[in-house]
Amino acid sequence: MSVNVRVRLQRSSDPWILLAAALAAAAARAPAIAALVVAGATAVAVGRWPEVALEIAAFAVLAVRPSLDAFGGRRFDVSEFAPNPAVVFGLGILWVAVVMTVVRARSGRPVWPSRQLRRTHLWLFAAYGIAFVSGARLYGASGAATGARDGSGRPGRGVMQPRA
Repeated sequence: MSVNVRVRLQRSSDPWILLAAALAAAAARAPAIAALVVAGATAVAVGRWPEVALEIAAFAVLAVRPSLDAFGGRRFDVSEFAPNPAVVFGLGILWVAVVMTVVRARSGRPVWPSRQLRRTHLWLFAAYGIAFVSGARLYGASGAATGARDGSGRPGRGVMQPRA
């Protein structure tokens, strides 16, 4: 019986291995197309299994994101516009949130299950908006990118000077 299960699992994983290899090859050749494929697959998965997607996203934010922030390479003086694993991960989490919002709205459920959770998110959105606007006004496009990315409103470590 266990041999049968092992053979079935091995056969069912073969297409996934081929799909992962094809996606890796596509990412090396055309990263934007590979990103669209991943975004589409994520949208389908979130639409099909919203509760599981929410749990996975919450775990990933709490377990994966801190290590990406710590070891993401921002301390090596790369540009604000350079791809960073933590930023790409954050965009993926935002994509899950957008798809989850659409799924909840289509089913007639509220986006936020409680008023307190909605209020917390509205304050967070306001803080990011302030960081974006102040970064854009004081530092231009680079400050806006940094403000949108991490809410600090100040690019780098004070290397840039405010625009005159």
